[in-house]
Parts: sequence; structure tokens; C-alpha cells
Amino acid sequence: LEVNLKDLQEFTLIKSKIELYEKLVEASKKQEKDSQKKLDDIIKKVDQLQKEIDRTLKVFKITNITELKKLESDIKENLDSFEEKIEKLKSHKNFIEIELSAEKKTQEYLKKKVDELKAGLEKKGKLKEKIENSTEIRNWMIEQFPILLRDIERQILVSSARDFNTFFKEWFNILVESGNIEVEIRPDDFQPIINVNGYDSPFRDLSGGEKSALSLAYRLGLTKIINERYQDVKTKDLLILDEPTDGFSQQQVNRMQEIFDNLNTAQMIIISHEKTLDSFITDIFMFKKGNHQTNVVKEIV
Repeated sequence: LEVNLKDLQEFTLIKSKIELYEKLVEASKKQEKDSQKKLDDIIKKVDQLQKEIDRTLKVFKITNITELKKLESDIKENLDSFEEKIEKLKSHKNFIEIELSAEKKTQEYLKKKVDELKAGLEKKGKLKEKIENSTEIRNWMIEQFPILLRDIERQILVSSARDFNTFFKEWFNILVESGNIEVEIRPDDFQPIINVNGYDSPFRDLSGGEKSALSLAYRLGLTKIINERYQDVKTKDLLILDEPTDGFSQQQVNRMQEIFDNLNTAQMIIISHEKTLDSFITDIFMFKKGNHQTNVVKEIV
């Protein structure tokens, strides 16, 4: 910001110098015009004097020697006076010519200086425009970008919550067929809302199977949304569930296959003691724990 301020100050200074030099050029041109007028007046006066000499010589008529001598004396006096005036005018003319030459050189210097300053001013003007654009972008980033980012995040959150709510409700209703329980996701914080017989109900008031069903539907719905929206997640093709059927009735366990088929997950690892799952599981491993270690006992084909 200090560099930008310095550039703007220099821009203003150069602009002031250009205005000053342009005024000096105008003054120099006026001086040149005045000097040229004086020179023209001098030349005109010299011509007039020369004509007056010629006219005087023609006027006088010689009748005798005395008149001739007197005329010669008068002419000599007039010529001396005229010559003195002419010399003064010539000297003044030379002075004015020197003054004109100096004025022309001054104008050339000032014009060159003005051109240089204008080039610098144009460069500073572009820099000033660039600074103003940068300042505008910076202000937008500070004032408007956070608002825009917040709105985008809000829209993404609402969209994710809407799709999440669809999967969550669908899979909960598959696991729990009771018509008196309705569930949905609150879009602002993704909290599950439970409604029993038209009234809001806390999670703790649900039965064991209902709690497990809600937890599993929530977990699977969240996994579905993350995998679909964030393709860079390295574990998106892997799902691990630990005792997902805890508290489930036999009917609920049987319905899990429908949910698993809709997940489109490449690999799923389920840790469970539920034998019913064997019917739709491809590979089954039995583990045994002893001496603080867990080992694979055998693979069941």
C-alpha cells in the first residue's frame, strides 16, 4: 500500500509539472510573437528611413555652389542621423533575433520535457488503473467473497441434507415398518428428528431395534452422500459395519439385503454374530480371540 501511495503521489506531481511546462510553452510562444512583431517594426522603420533619404535627395535642387555646399552639409547631417538610427535599429534587430533563437530553443526543450512527462503520465495512469482494479478486487474478496462462499456452502448443505434425508427415511422405513414412527433430517445441522404418533420424541425413548435401525439408516445414508459427492475419498468403495444388526428382529435382518444392494459399494466388511447374514454374504471368515490377540480360525465357503 505504501508503494501504491508513492506511485499515486508521483502521478499527481508529474501531472502538475506537465501543466506548468505547457504554460511556459504558451508564454514562450507569446514572447516569440512579441519579438517578431518588434523585429517587423524595426525593418519597417529602416525601410521608411531609407525612403525618406531618397525622397530628401530628390527634393533638393542645386542652383549654385553655395546652395550645393549647404545642401551637402544638411544631407550629411541627415545621413549621419539616419545612419545612427539605422545602426541602433540593426543592433536592436540582432538582439531580438538572438532572443527569438533562445525562445525557440526553450520551446524545443519544453516540448521534449512535456512529451517525456506525458509518456510517464500515461505509464503512471495505467499503473493507477491497475492499482484501482487491484483495490476493487481486494475489497470484493474481503467484503463480498465470504458472503458468496457462505451462500454456496449453504446451498451445498441444503442439497446434501435433502438427498441425505431421502436415503435416511427410505432405509429407516425398510427396517422399521411401524407406521407410527416418522423420521427426517434437520437440514441446518443434519440432526435426526423423530416423530412418534405426531409428537417429537427423543432418541432414548425408542426401542433397541428402532435405535439400531435409525443409527444404521443414518450411517448408510451419510456414506451414500459422501461417496456420491466426494469422488476423491479413498475409502468410498469400502464400508465396514460392526454388529449392525444388534437389537434387530429376524424380519429386520432379512430386509438388510435390500439396503445393501442399493448402496453400490464395491466391498463391504460386516462384523456380526448374526447367522442370517450368511445367505447374502460372499466370503465368510471366522475369528477367535485369545491372549489379547484375534486370529482367523477358518474361511467358511
